[in-house]
Amino acid sequence: MAELKAYLPAPDGTWKLFREIKLMNDGEKSEFLKQYDVPTKTALEALRETLRGVVTMFEDAISRVDAKKETGGNMEVFYAIDTNENDSGQADRLHYGREMVSIPKGHEAGVSETPWLDGDANFKKHVIVHRKFPFRDDLKKFVAEINKSMQKKPGPVSGQALLYIHGFNVNREKAIRNAAQLSTDLKFHGGGGIVIAYIWPSKGSFWYYDDDAEVIKTSANYLHQFITTILSKEVKFSKVHMLAHSMGNRALIKAMTSYYKAPPPREETIPETSSTFEAGVGKVEDLRKLVNIISAAADVTHDEFDVMLRAASGTLNVEDLPGFTIYSSATDRALTASTIYNKQMRLGDTDSHLKHTPKMDSVDVVDASGLTYNMDFFLHSYYVKAHIVLFDIQTLLTTLYRADDRCKRHQEIHTVTHKDSKFFAFEPGEWEKETLFRHVKAKCFVCMGVLP
Repeated sequence: MAELKAYLPAPDGTWKLFREIKLMNDGEKSEFLKQYDVPTKTALEALRETLRGVVTMFEDAISRVDAKKETGGNMEVFYAIDTNENDSGQADRLHYGREMVSIPKGHEAGVSETPWLDGDANFKKHVIVHRKFPFRDDLKKFVAEINKSMQKKPGPVSGQALLYIHGFNVNREKAIRNAAQLSTDLKFHGGGGIVIAYIWPSKGSFWYYDDDAEVIKTSANYLHQFITTILSKEVKFSKVHMLAHSMGNRALIKAMTSYYKAPPPREETIPETSSTFEAGVGKVEDLRKLVNIISAAADVTHDEFDVMLRAASGTLNVEDLPGFTIYSSATDRALTASTIYNKQMRLGDTDSHLKHTPKMDSVDVVDASGLTYNMDFFLHSYYVKAHIVLFDIQTLLTTLYRADDRCKRHQEIHTVTHKDSKFFAFEPGEWEKETLFRHVKAKCFVCMGVLP
């Protein structure tokens, strides 16, 4: 096989390949067989493998042309995944890859256009994952592809990465689509940035909350390993932003807590496969790459978040800390259900911040209560659906302005003071409205013995 690949270097070896096949069909001994004296059967298997590679190149080229003709954009999403190959459970190591996603020309920010009732997908109308390039556990190839892609993408966020960690009830394909849509709507991909989705083995069903809650504990360890990689000097990012939604914050916060607590130091070079990669804390120079940690509708407790903050402040000087932004809502029905079920208030619930506000200047709490346009019943996905929230995140990523500065410059968010606590809100009066939902919610919290 190795000799054939050297003899037929792709793509220049295509014509040589066809000549070899013609000679064999004519009953003659091919040049390759004469040169290497290998059995005909072995040569044919090698030729078939090479031909499949040529066909894949043509399919990729045709797919790119079709997507370009019919869509408003064709973008790449890199990913790391700790799900096994048939998506049925947790893998024993991280796998990596890259997928191409097309965005329709008429795409509306905040909308992930998908076929109705799993009908046929259409490039003109839908967000489609149309090409997949798995790297398996080849970490070295993954890093090389990211560095190569960065060189081709000029723009205001060129050389920067957005790491997206999805939440509960999200399967693999939906996670890729969400990452692509988010990167498009934040103008991150168009601005020269690289988007990476971290995919953990969610069951992708509303009925498996406990299963997802259990599996994400292990995923946090894999995510810690992956964060060590993307913050390392081998990956040439100048800045890294991390955004986690819902239960995905459990993995991110646990992973970052471990990262800041300085476990054994990482290796200085990236090995051939991730199976021998030793995860651990990077140098302070690596940590300075991390400029934003964004928690949207976080299904975690305040205690978990506070442990991470203490670990961060114990490792870094104040000026080296990333900005921590918490997007929360008092009308998030999914988090209300989670609070009642877990009997402890969630970080993504604005009501919890009225009792427990982080006392650090680098933490901004931004309230999204009352945002209903383009939202689903649970009002849980405002970070990717509400235009005003998307614009605020975009401003944060491109300017690195803290909420105080965004408040003064763009006036999309407003300062709110409650007792001794200060936070920010898109709709200043919404967080304190005495609605029927808020009344029932408060009563349920009391009856269930919910802790702040």
